Amino acid sequence: MVPGTSLKVRFIGLLSRFSRAERISASGQQDYKLVIIASGPDPQRSEFIRIFLSQEGEIDMPALLVAGDPGGHLSQTAGPCCNVVPHLESRAFNKALCSAEYVICRAGYSSIMDMAVLGKKALLVPTPGQPEQEYLAGRMADSGIFPFLTQRELSVRNAIKILEQFPFNQSFPRMKASVTSLVEEHGTAHR
Repeated sequence: MVPGTSLKVRFIGLLSRFSRAERISASGQQDYKLVIIASGPDPQRSEFIRIFLSQEGEIDMPALLVAGDPGGHLSQTAGPCCNVVPHLESRAFNKALCSAEYVICRAGYSSIMDMAVLGKKALLVPTPGQPEQEYLAGRMADSGIFPFLTQRELSVRNAIKILEQFPFNQSFPRMKASVTSLVEEHGTAHR
């Protein structure tokens, strides 16, 4: 029951199209050390991509930028270390994420759930003008789960430095429990 109402609610856990099972099978190989996920509406999605492409020389590790454009057809290389693809089907996307050590993505609810389910070391970048993403990114950072940078602060060098230095000291079960707790708390507080 939701307090103060007659609504019956049951929390079913974290939701994601991705699976940790793929993580186990991909553990022996690492195609990319860093996966960058551009998502959300334009013009902010395109600006996010532009930031990384304009600084591709700063990416000094094997990286994949998923441009979030399912209708796009052009894959390209953006410098010596970074490949760009317009879109990945779920299984290929899951494999790329599972093999990566670090992820840079937006701070939307689905992205946070995906990173928690996969137990990834992720840097969140809230979409400008979306206060719910700014709130979620702040809560994740305050809870020690994921660091974040605003898009205005975003630079490749700074993002990689934060990813390498952030104390991702939560094991997968603790990360999942922490995110679950915050989701439950947030959902109850706003009903």
